[in-house]
Amino acid sequence: MPDTFQGGELWDYRLVDPDNRTPVDYELRQSMLQELQEGIPPEEIMRREDSGLPKLWVTHKALTVRRAHPEWFDAEANYEPLRAEGAKAEHAVAFLRAGSVMTLAPRWPIRLGDTWAGTLITLPAGRWQNTLTGDVVPGGQQRIQALLRRFPVALFVKDAE
Repeated sequence: MPDTFQGGELWDYRLVDPDNRTPVDYELRQSMLQELQEGIPPEEIMRREDSGLPKLWVTHKALTVRRAHPEWFDAEANYEPLRAEGAKAEHAVAFLRAGSVMTLAPRWPIRLGDTWAGTLITLPAGRWQNTLTGDVVPGGQQRIQALLRRFPVALFVKDAE
C-alpha cells in the first residue's frame, strides 16, 4: 500500500516528520495537473523531469485506473508476479492485478545501464494499453526495452473483450 502524503505528488527530497510539514503549493500542482489532463506527450513529461511532472503523471493515471476499476485493487483481487526472461531479467519488477492491469518498472536502473539486452516479459493473451503513453500491444512476449521506450515505467490495462 503506497503511503502518499498531501503535497508529495511531486519530487520531495525531505525526510519524514517533521521535515515534511511545510506549506503545499496547491496552485502549482493544480496547474500541472490541468496541463497533464489537456494532453502532453510522455516525451515532454520526461523532458520536464526536474519539476516532478513524471511523478504527478504516474500518480494521476494510477489513481484514475483505480477509480474506474476498484475491484482490480481490493483484497480479493488476484496478484500475480510476472517473471522477465533474459540477460537483465533481475532488473524488471512486474505484476498483474485481477488479470486486467499490469505494472512494469525497472529495478536498479543505474546498474541496468542503457539496454535491456533483449530481456522479455510475457503479457497474458489480449490487447493491452499503456495508460501512461497510450501505446497498445498484444499479449505474448514483448521486449521490455520497447515497452519502456517512451516512459520509464508502464501501467498496462487489458481491453475489455
